[in-house]
Amino acid sequence: MTGSEHVFIKDGYSFRKEVPSSKMRNVDAKFYVFTKPSLDRAVFRRYVHDDVRSLSVLRPGWGVNSPYRQKLTVAADPKRWVMTYYTFPPEAIAPHLSDIVINPERAHWFPDIFAVHLGLIVNAAVRAVIEELDPDNNYFFPLNVYVDGDTDPLPEARFYWKPRRQLNFTARKQVDAHGNLYETPFEPGLTFANEQLAWELKFNEPVREFIATLPFWTSGPDLFGFGMSVDVFRRLKSEKFTGLLELTSDNRNSKDFDRSHNVGYF
Repeated sequence: MTGSEHVFIKDGYSFRKEVPSSKMRNVDAKFYVFTKPSLDRAVFRRYVHDDVRSLSVLRPGWGVNSPYRQKLTVAADPKRWVMTYYTFPPEAIAPHLSDIVINPERAHWFPDIFAVHLGLIVNAAVRAVIEELDPDNNYFFPLNVYVDGDTDPLPEARFYWKPRRQLNFTARKQVDAHGNLYETPFEPGLTFANEQLAWELKFNEPVREFIATLPFWTSGPDLFGFGMSVDVFRRLKSEKFTGLLELTSDNRNSKDFDRSHNVGYF
């Protein structure tokens, strides 16, 4: 695509307004992962509507011993992998969510599936498909998206989306101050670019086989990204939902890399 309405340059990086498409790359994927796109502040100049704190394992009630987390053994690797299943009332997460405001210049760029530091955001059509594909395993909380300067929100319904499954594993290697090796559980919030998590997702074959059966999951409560099965990704793309652009390069720091892209695979 060319033309100023389609390309936006920020600090030397390019962004393009997405054209809805059902096309998928021909790759040998076991499962796919969605990462927080760089469109957030660069294109939308997005900011929260209220003074709130984002969700984190450091917040009271959301840490290792959270009453909202049920720990389940991952049979494929029970000594090293755990799946947490979340159950909580809406009021528990409400203080960590907020309406958002975006730049009016590119309000029409806002995709069907998106992520900000407060959470994953989907519209009503995406929500309906998620609930069809994975019933009772996801939470949705309404939010408003405002254009900067407007008092009324955009008319399309939007929701914060919280998948209830979360996967964590024990670190392969840690070294203490005395040089001794030990293992410790990895706490939630890891990005898919984390070397140890990426190694596990790429090479731990029994766990990979297990993950491939999960429709949706996350690696932490921070809600920056999520994993999905091949069948799920194929269905979402068939609906031509925007916000699921596949990565075409390993180097996201390259100046010619389109930072609108945010879906990878293992």
